Amino acid sequence: MRSLGVTMSVTLDGVVQGLARPDEDTRGGFSYGGWGTRYVDEVLGREMAKGMAEPGDMLFGRRTWDDFRRVWKDRDDGNPYTSKMNAATKYVASSTLADVDAWPNSVLLPGDGVDSVRALTGGPRAQALLENGTAHYVQVSLGWSAAIVAVFALLAVVRFSRR
Repeated sequence: MRSLGVTMSVTLDGVVQGLARPDEDTRGGFSYGGWGTRYVDEVLGREMAKGMAEPGDMLFGRRTWDDFRRVWKDRDDGNPYTSKMNAATKYVASSTLADVDAWPNSVLLPGDGVDSVRALTGGPRAQALLENGTAHYVQVSLGWSAAIVAVFALLAVVRFSRR
């Protein structure tokens, strides 16, 4: 079974939203975007770099893929994250996108996202599938035995909302 590695930032009260920029994700009136930047330090940077150094394809939901595409696609800055993001095969689970041609090496998963993600993790592949910030697929894949082998979470003591 292919492993599913997860990188996600979540607050202690369960918010997985708007980590980096104030305008990143304002769904539901969320006005605390950018909350995570104050918690980024050298230790977190090292741990994130370790995860990015691992070989593997990437899994995104539509919102995360679209946001990452806007941030990473046109960068040419020597940043190892940039190289990883642009070179990796990026699987995108979406019921609303018609294509994912806007970012090279992206593959739109067919049909139901949950079934497609399950199929990706079920085959014998050497490389892990690395999931970034898409809480929905983490929740549904928790029921698949041994699908998730590593979860890295930044837990910040912040009080936002009941989301």
